[in-house]
Amino acid sequence: MRTTSVFLIAGLLAVGSTFGGELSKKDFKEAQKKAAMALSAGDDAALASALTEVGADDSKKAVDFLLKVALTNTAGQVYNSARQALAGMKSDEAVDHMVKLVEKRGDPRVKLLLIDAFSDRDDDKTGAALGEALSAREPEVLRAAVHAIGKRQPKDAVDGLIDLFEKLTSGRGADGLLMNSVEETLYQLTGQNFKTAEDWRKYWSIKKRDFRPRTGGAPREPSTTSERKKVPTFFGSEIRSNRIVFVIDTSGSMTAEDPAPPTPPKTGGPPPRRGPRTGGGTEGGDADGKGEEEESQGPKQAPSRIRVERAKFQLKEVIKELPQGAMFTIIGFDTNVKVFSKVLLAATPANKDKATAFVMGLNPSGTTMTLSAAKAAFDVEGADTMILLSDGAPTEVDENDKHQLTGEEVADRITELNRFKRWRIDTFGFAATGIGGFMRKLADENSGSYTDIP
Repeated sequence: MRTTSVFLIAGLLAVGSTFGGELSKKDFKEAQKKAAMALSAGDDAALASALTEVGADDSKKAVDFLLKVALTNTAGQVYNSARQALAGMKSDEAVDHMVKLVEKRGDPRVKLLLIDAFSDRDDDKTGAALGEALSAREPEVLRAAVHAIGKRQPKDAVDGLIDLFEKLTSGRGADGLLMNSVEETLYQLTGQNFKTAEDWRKYWSIKKRDFRPRTGGAPREPSTTSERKKVPTFFGSEIRSNRIVFVIDTSGSMTAEDPAPPTPPKTGGPPPRRGPRTGGGTEGGDADGKGEEEESQGPKQAPSRIRVERAKFQLKEVIKELPQGAMFTIIGFDTNVKVFSKVLLAATPANKDKATAFVMGLNPSGTTMTLSAAKAAFDVEGADTMILLSDGAPTEVDENDKHQLTGEEVADRITELNRFKRWRIDTFGFAATGIGGFMRKLADENSGSYTDIP
């Protein structure tokens, strides 16, 4: 249960002391009071309901109140209620105020909530504001804005995407995950795949006036032989980020040996599909244009079918493949959490050797403290992607009432921890364990993908 000081409650009740909006002054104050009391009591359901009432005022003061409460209690139910209320506002006063808050410098958490709300709208003002948000300094704001633009496809945001593309390709902001997201969003909107900002601007100067975004799913991005690059993979899934925390389950159940998969018949058919990109986007396929011969080989396989050995083998392989410029660290978890480095390390030969030695020293035992491992991962500054592998449900208890946390509760808490970080979380589970529900939920709610390991 969350508790709130009387000072904060008094501050909330003081928000919007000037009258104006759809509700009467009495009704607005009553809605504020309900929210403040629910916040104090830690009653998330009542608080979410009260925020819906506040949002009905459709005013600047309602916007400010919703933002203040949602940044005080970041539980999913409360955050989503505030998001929906903000997304539903229609008055010029409220919309102009929200746009101003997104475009000016300020608390990135405010921008993230408003960007989420804007992603659920379809008006021109907030669509243009998403493009303006691409000039933000905070990488988490940029990731959220690109994601929202991909969802809404506002024409007015294309200029901002091209500007960000130029910044990223000029070397002033190397960011593999963000770069991949920008390229995919531009392709999703336009169906084009230009390699320079100059070419994008030439194209856009001609098409902008009469442009209409693509409809339906975007086909696989075209590529040429000269553009092919070797991309690191983990259990067949491509890794597009270059700021990664690998989080690997080393609990006792990881000593289990999985049965060998059935040998596929030699039919001469198409090569097997690869796993999804873990840096953003396309399910299966080979977005980098690798040849069929390489595709047909699939990911390298560990000589052992013991889960921990398979995980260690794949982890060693992906460490070996990390390109120059990548930064990474590793966390192993069971009853305890073991951290290779508390900071991201450059993928140099020396650091790769040290990381490989750390991986080789991971021995399975104990329980599955997934939430504790995620907390340790989020302490690593500068990362943007978590690669989480586990074979079982979390075994942690609530710190307050000591009840056993369900997988859904752990997923919700990890998502809450990630609310204002906006990392991508890609999850990997062993098919034989039936862990897919928890791991899929965690990936789906954090812009990631789930891979079922056969």
